[in-house]
Amino acid sequence: MHLRKTGGVSDLSKCIENNLKQKVPNIDQRLILAISDCVAASLTTKSVNSYEWINVLPNICTKKAQESRIRRLLKNKKITVVDFMKNFVREIIDILLKKGETITLIMDQSQILEDRQCLMISIRFENRALPVLWKIVDTKGAIGFDVQEKVLDQLLEMIPLEVEILLAADRFYGTKSFVEWCQKAGWHYRVR
Repeated sequence: MHLRKTGGVSDLSKCIENNLKQKVPNIDQRLILAISDCVAASLTTKSVNSYEWINVLPNICTKKAQESRIRRLLKNKKITVVDFMKNFVREIIDILLKKGETITLIMDQSQILEDRQCLMISIRFENRALPVLWKIVDTKGAIGFDVQEKVLDQLLEMIPLEVEILLAADRFYGTKSFVEWCQKAGWHYRVR
């Protein structure tokens, strides 16, 4: 049993944990707890940098143990982001459509560890970017279109066909392959 702090990140983690239990049944309780803690830490720090998470994670243990826990979670083959996120993506899209808002997706890359980058696609929800799909890649440089395409294809399967999408990305994503993919999917795109 883990000793846990109370309040703040711990309370947010508990809310996420309860929601995951409803939306993603039949998942190991330890995985749900670890995922809930990391998601709460990322929301609190507004970062995908795991070194920032370590300072706010709700478990009471050493920083080295927290880092090890995050690494094990990120490498866990039992976790498929699509399985975890598909119900959430549909729920968020339904809420935005009921409000009459444009569905805006944002694609970005951030360093998550010294030798790992995270390709993340978020959905704009009010003044926040909610992460909905991501891929961790062992690299120190830019993530190429081969990985981007796989993530975009997975996301395409999660979104109802009739929904209009605007995909925003930084200028280094504006490759010919990226633009062609957006056109083929029927998505609008804005590359900064």
